[in-house]
Amino acid sequence: MTLEGRIEHQSNSAQFQWLVDETFYTLTSSVAAGDEWLFARLGANDADFNLRRDTALIQRRKGEAETVFANVIEPHGRYSRVTELTEQPFGRVKSVQVVHNDDQYTAVVIDVDDHELLVIIANADFSKDASHALQLDGQTQRWQGPFFYRQQYEIPTIHD
Repeated sequence: MTLEGRIEHQSNSAQFQWLVDETFYTLTSSVAAGDEWLFARLGANDADFNLRRDTALIQRRKGEAETVFANVIEPHGRYSRVTELTEQPFGRVKSVQVVHNDDQYTAVVIDVDDHELLVIIANADFSKDASHALQLDGQTQRWQGPFFYRQQYEIPTIHD
């Protein structure tokens, strides 16, 4: 592997955009200050040429024994090689935030076009018949099954 670039983040959300076969893609990630994105090329030092020379994006968080990376990959828009015109080159997802994480539940808020989507995943009991309840910023969310989602959720304050 060869390191081709490195970014150290200073905010709580980051985006990376690319174009494949005339379609745009945007990766929106929940990051913490000090997190790194490493841009690398796999197989670059393979003397026998057994590995493909593929590109890689590695998200790294130092000093954490356990952590959560929340990412949204959004396909959108297109680029026409014939007309050389671009349609919808920017994604609709503005940010991704991990607002709760413990052994039982992980909760993520995704800001899409200024509307929030709350997604909660059960980490311990994820059977389809299990009943769950999680309190976030004074509101109790109740659901059955391995996950829960709700639109137009007010983003809670993140407590350290």
